[in-house]
Amino acid sequence: MLVNKRSDIIKALLVMWAEEVRLVVDDVITAYKSVMRKLGEKPNTIEHVFEIREWMESIPFTLKTQDDIMRKVNSDYEVLEQFFMPLENEDFSALWEAVGWPQQINKQVHEIANDIKKAWKAMKDAQDWGRILNQRQKLFGQPVVPFADLNKLVREFEPYRNLWVTASDFLKAREVWLDNPLMYVDADTIEPLVNEFYKTIVKCVRVFQDMPKVQKVAVTIRENIDSFRPLIPIIQAVRNPGMKERHWNEFMEKAGITVTMNDKQTFQMCIKQGVADHGELIAEIGELASKEYVIEQSLDKMQADWANKTLEVTPYKNTGTFIMKIADETMQLLDEHLLNTQQLGFSPFKAAFELRIQEWDDKLRLTQRVVDEWIECQG
Repeated sequence: MLVNKRSDIIKALLVMWAEEVRLVVDDVITAYKSVMRKLGEKPNTIEHVFEIREWMESIPFTLKTQDDIMRKVNSDYEVLEQFFMPLENEDFSALWEAVGWPQQINKQVHEIANDIKKAWKAMKDAQDWGRILNQRQKLFGQPVVPFADLNKLVREFEPYRNLWVTASDFLKAREVWLDNPLMYVDADTIEPLVNEFYKTIVKCVRVFQDMPKVQKVAVTIRENIDSFRPLIPIIQAVRNPGMKERHWNEFMEKAGITVTMNDKQTFQMCIKQGVADHGELIAEIGELASKEYVIEQSLDKMQADWANKTLEVTPYKNTGTFIMKIADETMQLLDEHLLNTQQLGFSPFKAAFELRIQEWDDKLRLTQRVVDEWIECQG
């Protein structure tokens, strides 16, 4: 009897807790909807434009606040799950609606950035037409009309354009790098792009130092870039073309984790599987893989160079015998490859290709001996 009462009390407490969490989720959804609705407003007056611009400066803080709340909500739901407290369908739907709202807002930010790009293009086009008009005014001896207001508008608008377009471009690029299959991610282009984004955003932080709210947007994006930067060498290591199965096996054995590498694998999946927690290890193995890959590529190239080489054998006068003609460039290629193969044999990273290097060296030396004997015989 007492046990049943305690069970009922525990269940009632869990239900009450779940209801409180649901109320928090509803508040988060309401906040996100408010942001989304405001983002969709079209300004009707100049005053309205400035009102919206001032409000947009508070978006990063609002999103961060709701994000912090959702982290707490997720933690609460994890605890409830430990007590086998099932979510009602409505609670489950509300939770995932709240989780999905930041993505919708990001999409809206991208749309705003596109609008800014269009406005910027229109202003630059107007400047170009202004220059053409001035040239024609000079041709016809007419007074040149200055476009000082337009030029001033472009100068004042450019920092805002840099801020929002860079923010949008970085967020979209980060999504591609994290969520696209790794086989489609060009790791070599990531670092230069991120450096360019960072350079622009740092400049925005400096330009808007007298406008704290706008500066906060730039600071938020800079922090996002700062948090992403440590992942770059890991992505480069994962996408290293020299990373073979043996390297992944070594990494998994040392890291004590399991990584599934297939055509659908994304870097986000790698993060969930724990790859990013062993950044130094994957970078170290990736560096070794790169050096081994150089050896592999060198061997492949040398063998490919000989794939279409032929020996020309022609009749020798009327003797009924034949002689072999070897081009000087072929002999030079043979000498070069013998030297290159010898250098590969001295490499401290040759272990994985030691047998292949030796076999290739043997073939080249045998070829050299045969050619030397043949030339001596013909001589």
